[in-house]
Amino acid sequence: MNKIDSNASANSIIFVSWLSEEADIWESTWHNNGLNIIHGESSQQIEILPEEITSSLKRLTSMVNLSTGLAHPSDQKHAQRIFKELQEKGYKADEQTVANWAIANGWNARHLNDLKKLTKRYLS
Repeated sequence: MNKIDSNASANSIIFVSWLSEEADIWESTWHNNGLNIIHGESSQQIEILPEEITSSLKRLTSMVNLSTGLAHPSDQKHAQRIFKELQEKGYKADEQTVANWAIANGWNARHLNDLKKLTKRYLS
């Protein structure tokens, strides 16, 4: 689903899954970005990122070349600095929740592992 979600030319996505865990991940990706999803009982509590974390991720997203992710050393340093600042302020976040936010905000699916590693290192 991340590859489909990162397709900037898609206007609409219809998601049908037989795997409830996969559907929950997709839902949390888009729920955190303002999409109102209506369906039956939710199978899990959706984690909402604190505004400070989303603000920092937006700042990082505006600095990074999204076509290369964090491959460039200066982009990696910016990311580490931002995540370290969040850590020093006591923020915590789940790796998948940060990845969900990133995919919904223009990051390519192949660059999510770098963000997950930073989240695990600094915000777990």
